[in-house]
Formats: sequence, structure tokens, C-alpha cells
Amino acid sequence: MAVGDVYEVVCDQLYGTSTVLNVFYYEQVAIVVPLETGPIAAILAQNWDEQVGVLIRAIQANDVAHREVRVRNLFDDTDAASFAPNAVGSLGALETLPPFVAIPFTLLGENPAVKNGAKRIVGVPEGPTSDGILDGAGYIGDCEALGDGMAAAITAGAVIPTDTWAPTIVKRVRSGTAGDYEYRLPENIGETVLSRIAGTLLDLVLSSQVSRKFGRGA
Repeated sequence: MAVGDVYEVVCDQLYGTSTVLNVFYYEQVAIVVPLETGPIAAILAQNWDEQVGVLIRAIQANDVAHREVRVRNLFDDTDAASFAPNAVGSLGALETLPPFVAIPFTLLGENPAVKNGAKRIVGVPEGPTSDGILDGAGYIGDCEALGDGMAAAITAGAVIPTDTWAPTIVKRVRSGTAGDYEYRLPENIGETVLSRIAGTLLDLVLSSQVSRKFGRGA
């Protein structure tokens, strides 16, 4: 609930019988003053959907349902909330590719000590693709707009929007011994290593993920 806190944002979608989760991380970089009682996470959840969730839906057909945006502060269990967009992809009823086919983005971080991130967005219509490659100029433009949105700060403030949460990549904390390492998210600022997202790279070649086969979940 303070500058320097790190938040996890989970975009929960349903595509056919498959649950699809896209997970993002943000560092709070400005003070937030809620207009009413409630966790900071609630403000981030709604603002994220209005600023990034809508861009995801702009490249999805309407058989992808956005069920929930879940947000939690990694350092404070009491600072958690969810927001229900009750929305579907914006492109209407189109022939779409299966949920294990996705548009791949690379999240380019500023800190070489942390690996770059990646996002895979489902609900791809068949129209702007050819032999597994995106080739529709207008659709590619919308994908690039999403890439810009994922690299931009989430703003807060109705009158003067202020960059409040900066997109970041979070380095996992490693424990255990060689050959049996375990990895987890940091639980306090002292063990946190971040890499601010400087930009994104859109790959025009569609990706395929076994974990998103029908019935396999996220």
C-alpha cells in the first residue's frame, strides 16, 4: 500500500473449456489516495482493466470471456481485490484459432540480471493470419497498441491521471540445492529484484502452448 510495493495482476479468461491466465506485475511508483475505504489493489484492478484489459479484448473474438481481474500486493496479504469486467472480445463472432494458438509478445526489461518476460494472448481470429503468421495490417496495428499498453504505466486520478504503477518483471527467489532448486515470488522489498519493462516485441509468428490445449486450463 506504499511506493515500492509490487502487485500481481491476474487476467482470468475463459476460452471454450479452457481457463486462460495472463499474469502481470507492477511496482507502485506514486502515492494513491483512495476516494473511499478499500484496498489500493481494488483501484489497480479496475484501472488495469480500463487501460490494458480493453486492449487485450480489442484483438480477441467474442468467444473469449474476461471473467475476473485479480490483484494482490506481494508484500501485504490484506491488500488484495478483484474486479469483474463482464466483457468479451471486441471483434465479434469470428472464426477463431484454438486456445493453444496465441499471439506472442516479449517483454523487454531494463535490468540484465532479470530475464525478459513473455505474454501469450488467445482468441486469435483466422482472418488476419496466413499459414500461422499474422498478416493483417490493421490487426497488427491493434496488436502493437496492446504491446505499447503492456509497457506503459497504469495511471490513477480522474482529473490529472498520474503514472502510478510501473510494469515490471519480477525475479523469482531461488532456494534449495543444485538440481533441486525451488523458485517463489519475493515476500518483502528486501529480497525483491525488478526489471522495469522498457518495451515489448510482437512476434508475427503465432505460438502454440500445450498447457492451453482444450481442457488443460491455463
